Amino acid sequence: MRIRAILGIVIFFVVSSLYAQKEVEQGVLDTLNIRMELKYSKDKQQNEINNILRAIAYTNQKPVETISINWSLVTHYQVYRYENGSFKTEVSIKPLPVVGETKLYEFSAEDYILPKLIGFRLRIFKEDKSLVYLKYFNEKTPSVKSVDEIAMLSMWHQRWAKGYYIVIDEHNFQYNKNDYTFEEWFQMTNDYKAAEFFLKTLSAEYQNLQQNPPSPLLFLVRSLRELNYLTKLSQMPFYQTLVKSKNDPNQLETKMNLLAALMQLNIEKYKIHARIEVIESRTNIENLVDVYLDEEHKLLQKKLAFVGIYNDLFNRLANTKYPENLSINDFNLFDVFDAHSIGEKTPSHIAFEDRLYAKSLVQIDELILQENFGEALFKLSNLENFGRQTPADDSDELLFNQLKAKAAYGLYLNYLAVVDKALKIKNTNLAVQYIQKANDFQKIYFREIITNAMVEKKLNELLAICYSDYQRLLDKNLILEAAAKRDTIRSLLFEFRLDGHDAMLNQLNFSDNQALKIKSN
Repeated sequence: MRIRAILGIVIFFVVSSLYAQKEVEQGVLDTLNIRMELKYSKDKQQNEINNILRAIAYTNQKPVETISINWSLVTHYQVYRYENGSFKTEVSIKPLPVVGETKLYEFSAEDYILPKLIGFRLRIFKEDKSLVYLKYFNEKTPSVKSVDEIAMLSMWHQRWAKGYYIVIDEHNFQYNKNDYTFEEWFQMTNDYKAAEFFLKTLSAEYQNLQQNPPSPLLFLVRSLRELNYLTKLSQMPFYQTLVKSKNDPNQLETKMNLLAALMQLNIEKYKIHARIEVIESRTNIENLVDVYLDEEHKLLQKKLAFVGIYNDLFNRLANTKYPENLSINDFNLFDVFDAHSIGEKTPSHIAFEDRLYAKSLVQIDELILQENFGEALFKLSNLENFGRQTPADDSDELLFNQLKAKAAYGLYLNYLAVVDKALKIKNTNLAVQYIQKANDFQKIYFREIITNAMVEKKLNELLAICYSDYQRLLDKNLILEAAAKRDTIRSLLFEFRLDGHDAMLNQLNFSDNQALKIKSN
């Protein structure tokens, strides 16, 4: 009986509540539209959007001008009257699915790209546009995670009459507040893709090597070094953040574990054979240096096969110091040499350092003479991070610095030479690309290179060409084509921040206004 009584009371209140509430108005409010597309602007938020669109264009291999993202939040309202004379307005917000490119490789980037709605203003007006009620909402956060879910917000008020209408405005959007910024997350997805590419090539090469193994010692060196690469990959931020959190679309962890297990088995097998080989004097430190440098060359070839933003991962792999990558657990290759070398006074690791350093400097000098400056700088960087256990001679250090300056300056001039060729054929995109490369180089190697404003000179030449084309198009009344050229000029001015760029922008604005006046007449 008690349960029946309770149920009766509940039903009574529910029915009473439904009876007391009567809808007096409903309708659709303005849809909130978020559109992201490439625009040249001083606005900080627009510049961040441009960077995101460039990242998406890069990973999808599309022109950035074709990338756009649209996200809509549909809003409705209902006004209810209650028996006590009060009114309640309810606003519903429904986020629609995102339209456009929002993937970075296989990773969905929507959460990092699009904002949350964290607040807006609701106002109720009379028919004569006089304000009746106002309320600020800061209590719901519709986001891409809540697509197709309806967020309900409400306000109580004392009046409503026919002809009243509602307006929502002053929308407050909050961009990504995750643990990582978009730039950091973008870098991690690039590192993931670079690791996938690296692992694929490494696996193919290692399987071929296993089928036709070289001498036991050399195969052991390769296994030790490449196992060290896998260890470094598993310690990098992209692996710890993405793979460890099971955000691993291409099963990178499984592939790495399988390859690492194979290498560890081979290391255990070839440790014994390597000792025998050293005892029988079929190899020496010189052979060890050769295979070590050959592995560095292989890493460079992998890097060159996939240039661009992937460079960061390959540079970090190359920075492995040799005591780490010629040993595993309690096994060290140099202990094998020291235990079985007869009549050698110099410890094997010092002999290895001396020969590797000397041989590397000779190779780097040859590369510079061949004008292969990129590979020379790669080898110089590896040698700089080599982790030498004994101090280098002053003459070696002097030669190292001289070679570094020659290689850096040579590559810098090569970039500027490409700029010159691009300017002659008016290839703006290519010129900008290599001006940026030269500009970045000046910042990195400012001590080795005399910065005589060559980058600024080339940039001014490019701007002069663009401005001349812009004026020519205006003179021909080709307004749309001129606008595209104008946007290129503005982009250059904003990107490189040249002295006097404000005056140049003012001149562009003046020319635009003059063109519009002519067109309107």
